[in-house]
Amino acid sequence: MTGSYKSSFPIVKVNSPKKIDVWTIRILIGCGLVCMIFFVLWFIDPIHVGYGPIYWLLTCALFFKLLKMLHEWYHYWSVSVPTVPVLKTKFTVDILTTSCPGEPREMIIRTLKAMAAIKYPHINYLCDEGNDPVLKKACEEIGIIHVTRIEKKDAKAGNIN
Repeated sequence: MTGSYKSSFPIVKVNSPKKIDVWTIRILIGCGLVCMIFFVLWFIDPIHVGYGPIYWLLTCALFFKLLKMLHEWYHYWSVSVPTVPVLKTKFTVDILTTSCPGEPREMIIRTLKAMAAIKYPHINYLCDEGNDPVLKKACEEIGIIHVTRIEKKDAKAGNIN
């Protein structure tokens, strides 16, 4: 049911960017700024204003896009690798699956085995609508909590609730 925490994701050490990479980014940002200034100066020339309302709507959209680019470049200017925070709480999850009479038992048992094989800390539940003795026995063998309900309403969604 639950086991010791062992992440299925490998921990990958990321190296800090090299100085040459940081300076390359900064040079590219500088070139981008120069090009952006030349473009804006060209764009705002009154000769390019055709139909006024459309021009100003497109200009607003363009300047919004340029501000987004400047915001990205601001963050790229001093790129670094953040430190990984230390988790103070070991989180767990609950995994639920449902079963209704008439569904193939083999499929449900395969699902239960797959749930039990998950390495992240968790608790497994089978919400069995039919209180099937075969599934109840399989849950006991696999180590999954078998749950059934007395009042059967709202189909499978009610079963999960």
